[in-house]
Amino acid sequence: RMQDKETELKATIASLEGELDTTKADMEELLSLRNDEVAAFKQALKDDADAVQVISQAIVVMSKFYKENKIPLQLVQVKEPEYSVDPDKAPETKWNADRSRESGGIISILEAVKEDTEREMKESIADDKANQAEYEKNNGALQETFDAQTASKIETEKELADLEQKMQDTQEA
Repeated sequence: RMQDKETELKATIASLEGELDTTKADMEELLSLRNDEVAAFKQALKDDADAVQVISQAIVVMSKFYKENKIPLQLVQVKEPEYSVDPDKAPETKWNADRSRESGGIISILEAVKEDTEREMKESIADDKANQAEYEKNNGALQETFDAQTASKIETEKELADLEQKMQDTQEA
């Protein structure tokens, strides 16, 4: 009976070791994925910051060029074009967006692109914070599982050691 119990405990320990290896691999994979996400986020953020800097420089240079050459900043076509009534034309839509900057020329367009890029940067920072929180939550759950599996393995090994001691005592007796 003791030998059967010993075989059973050894099988349980082997199974627990397999589960521990799987959990450890899952934790390493999760960390690797998060590291890749962080690297991609940092690169994208750097690229966006560089783009904002380039756009800012372009705005300064173009503004200076327009002033030095006394060229108006607005686009040539300020007035909306007038069209004849066409029965095949789709009905007019009313957009809520501020369209006043569209006629402001290239400088206004560049400023709008710069603002959009800065807004994207803020959104990506918020997304990265959310991803980090999700990673910490998942990693914490995996760590708890790993700790529970380790405790179970240790308890089983203690039980096996006690059994082997009893078996040795029995054989000596």
